[in-house]
Amino acid sequence: MRLSKIVASAAVAGGVAAGMGLAAATANAEPAPPPAPGQPAWANGSPQVWDQGWQRWGVWLNGIFVPTF
Repeated sequence: MRLSKIVASAAVAGGVAAGMGLAAATANAEPAPPPAPGQPAWANGSPQVWDQGWQRWGVWLNGIFVPTF
């Protein structure tokens, strides 16, 4: 009888811990970037990309990231 209570308690504790881990992973998810601004004429067809570090939209030109805000 005692062993079944221990097993049941371990199962509940495991479920709670798994739920907390899922909640933490969801809470730490980064928000989606804002919509991209219009394509600038000076970009010469280079696509706009979201820079995660600077949190800005921009265009790569000759190896340099140029923010388009």
